[in-house]
Amino acid sequence: MIPGIKQVDAIAGRFVAYRFTDPNFTSDRALFTSVIVLNARSGRRVIDATAFEGQFEEGTAPTVSPLRLIANGTVAWAARDAEDPTRAWAVNIAYPDNRDELEVLDTSPQIDPESVALIPGFVYWTEDGAPQGRAL
Repeated sequence: MIPGIKQVDAIAGRFVAYRFTDPNFTSDRALFTSVIVLNARSGRRVIDATAFEGQFEEGTAPTVSPLRLIANGTVAWAARDAEDPTRAWAVNIAYPDNRDELEVLDTSPQIDPESVALIPGFVYWTEDGAPQGRAL
């Protein structure tokens, strides 16, 4: 286990991905949740992105699906407001060359957050039971 990390979501190649919710983050909006990818060899953070872009209830953190990681350090996940199950899920992806930025690929209340899958060159998810995807 890596010191300071409670739970690792994914390991691929030399990269380790995990979710971190800062209980000490002071905001009038909510707790702050990050998706972090470390280079396990160097210990350097290659991704430190906000897990969810959007409004969510004060004092809560967004619900974030398990992270999907590939060997080049790219990571994908789904996230939404933890307090409002009618809100849309957002499928997100982040790349090591854009350390603190995420790209929102799709948003919908019908996205199955457990369906997010990532392989080199392609990200996949289902929306209302229908396959969706995008070449990277």
